[in-house]
Amino acid sequence: SKVQFVSLASLCIHYDIQPAGTAHGAMSDVHTLSLVLQRMTYDLLLSISILLQRSFIAPA
Repeated sequence: SKVQFVSLASLCIHYDIQPAGTAHGAMSDVHTLSLVLQRMTYDLLLSISILLQRSFIAPA
């Protein structure tokens, strides 16, 4: 499948998240990404443990 690049700003719009602080500030981006991760795992019906488990398996 084709990889699509998505910006943090577009993910915030998609998940209706208000970015924390200024864009490209290290801690504000980390905080915002943690909120995006919560929404993504909920949408994908994945627990954090399953997400971590799958992230270390190479695609076939």
